[in-house]
Amino acid sequence: MGLHKFGHKLKRASRIGNKAAKRVTKIGMKTGKVVEQVGKVGEELGVPGSSEAVMAGKKTQQVSRRVERVRSKAARASRMV
Repeated sequence: MGLHKFGHKLKRASRIGNKAAKRVTKIGMKTGKVVEQVGKVGEELGVPGSSEAVMAGKKTQQVSRRVERVRSKAARASRMV
């Protein structure tokens, strides 16, 4: 296996990892929104522990945004090299 082929495999693996991270952040954002909405509905109905669900949903979205920011910067940096 020549070095050219190894470089191609490395680039391919990087692209697959980037796509997977992008998908995970998208799912995390949607999940966070759903959990937050469920918590808000629960609060209106007077279900105990609903405020924690709202907080958890917001935190999930916050973490997803952070992961997406890191991913996009890493992807941009790898293109510059």
